[in-house]
Amino acid sequence: MIDLTGPGEYTSDEVVLDQVGTYYWVETVIDTDGLILHRGLCGAPDETTTVTPVPETPEEPGTPGTPGELAQTGGGGWWPLGLAGGLIAAATGAVLLFGRRLAIARERAGYVREEDLSFEEFTAQFGGAKED
Repeated sequence: MIDLTGPGEYTSDEVVLDQVGTYYWVETVIDTDGLILHRGLCGAPDETTTVTPVPETPEEPGTPGTPGELAQTGGGGWWPLGLAGGLIAAATGAVLLFGRRLAIARERAGYVREEDLSFEEFTAQFGGAKED
């Protein structure tokens, strides 16, 4: 028996059921004079408890149905190659970025390579000639 003080949720005492099956509960609310104020319905979802058997567990490990050692997939030895590839890609990107920034800085400073001067002289010799 639980004394009610107002609306809310109330928890009953612990009940231990020894047999497998379905058990139905019916709550009844009575006042201090013994007058029934409310009675629940038998079979209501909140007033039904189903007791199922405890599944059996195998006694020795490695029996069928229990996982053993994980399979060798061959995926563990590739990380050094992946790391080396990543480092090579990062170094290549850094060299290209450095070269591009160096070229931009030289262009802003007016730096002209010797090879470019000789090509400009070569084109200046034939700049006036046109093909008909």
